[in-house]
Amino acid sequence: MNQNLAYQEEWPEELIDGKVVAMSPRPAWNHVSIAGNLYTIFSNYLRGKQCTPIPDGFDLHLTDRDTFVPDMMVVCNRDQLKHNGVYGAPDLVVEVLSPSTAKRDRGYKKNAYESAGVPEYWLVNPADRSVEVYRLAEGRYVLDNVYSIFPDWMLETMTEAIRNVATAQITYAARNSDFDGFAIHQGDYLALEEHQLFGTDQDLSAILDRLARSDAHQNAEFISIFYGEDVTEEQAQQAEAIFSAACPNAEITLLAGGQPVYYFMISAE
Repeated sequence: MNQNLAYQEEWPEELIDGKVVAMSPRPAWNHVSIAGNLYTIFSNYLRGKQCTPIPDGFDLHLTDRDTFVPDMMVVCNRDQLKHNGVYGAPDLVVEVLSPSTAKRDRGYKKNAYESAGVPEYWLVNPADRSVEVYRLAEGRYVLDNVYSIFPDWMLETMTEAIRNVATAQITYAARNSDFDGFAIHQGDYLALEEHQLFGTDQDLSAILDRLARSDAHQNAEFISIFYGEDVTEEQAQQAEAIFSAACPNAEITLLAGGQPVYYFMISAE
């Protein structure tokens, strides 16, 4: 490194609780990339709107004792934007966590943003690929949601588990037709299994019983029955009783799905 003081790099600083604190001069590429991507997303979304996204590197003069450099922020009051920074509470602050800043971002800074009245605060964690969203409620931050991206190994496990789940639905015929060898009459109950027509019947209990005795349900350990908005409580309990009798080795769960069109949606695993 050049030892000439005229060419020494400046270390960015923050004012935290009245004390000057040096920031890391070289954040990791992942950190820079995430902050840049967030700014681009918000910039595209807010184009032509009142609010303005502010990228990393611009000072936030939050209070007389606190001047931070957030990884990104959004300001909707243009009067807060000055040539040397943002003055007062922005509408959104985003901090990207790193090992050296995580404690401060979760601790002092979070409390400072809360006290200053920043309506929304995001903590982006590159390590577990998650975003924690805090919203101000009655002067205190409340964790509103956590958004995560599952790691590849977990997605593979979930995908494999989904392959072992069989699905079936019961709906009705809106008109007379012939389909896949079945003569369908208006008002018939239609049973679908794995998106293929399984059978038809004019009696709901009969088609439920036939479906319950299919191989997929006979070999299942767990069966979940979601009943739709047009199904009465009595019909739902009858469906549960039919599957319990036909599949004695399976654990049956009855749930109010409230779905339209489909009387029943059934999963077996």
